Amino acid sequence: MRLADIGHAMRPLDHPLFGGRVVEGGTLGGPGVASRPELKIDAAMTEAPRSVQAGSRSSRAPWSAYAPSKSMLNSLTAQYARRLADTPVIVNACCPGYVASDFTGFNGLRTPEQGAAIAVHPATVPDDGPRGGFFDDEGVVPW
Repeated sequence: MRLADIGHAMRPLDHPLFGGRVVEGGTLGGPGVASRPELKIDAAMTEAPRSVQAGSRSSRAPWSAYAPSKSMLNSLTAQYARRLADTPVIVNACCPGYVASDFTGFNGLRTPEQGAAIAVHPATVPDDGPRGGFFDDEGVVPW
C-alpha cells in the first residue's frame, strides 16, 4: 500500500466526531532532507537507477533513494496537514534519529525505543497544537 493511499483512506477521519494525530517518520539525515530537499534530489534520483543498472552493490545504492523518498514524505506531510487543517486531525512528521535497526545494519546510535519516543510529542499535541510540523528531540524543527 502506498503512503498516499493511506492518506486518502484517512479522509473519513476528518468528520467532526473524530480526531486524531498522524505522525509520519521523516529524517534530518541525508542531504537537506528536512530543510532543503531540493539540494541533492536530482543527483540522488539519477544515482539510484544507474546503480541498479550497473549491478552495484555499494552501500550508497540504497541510500540514493532514501533522500528523495523522505523528501516526498515531508511533502505529503505538509499537504495532508493543509488539507486537514479545518478538521480535528493533526498531521506532523518527526525524525527518530539514527536508530540501530536492520536498515542501518544495527549501527545506529539510538535504540528503537529511543527513536520511537520522539514520535510521542507530535502524537500527543493538543487540538490547537502545531500542524504540518517537523519534530526531533528538541521539538519543532524549521522546514
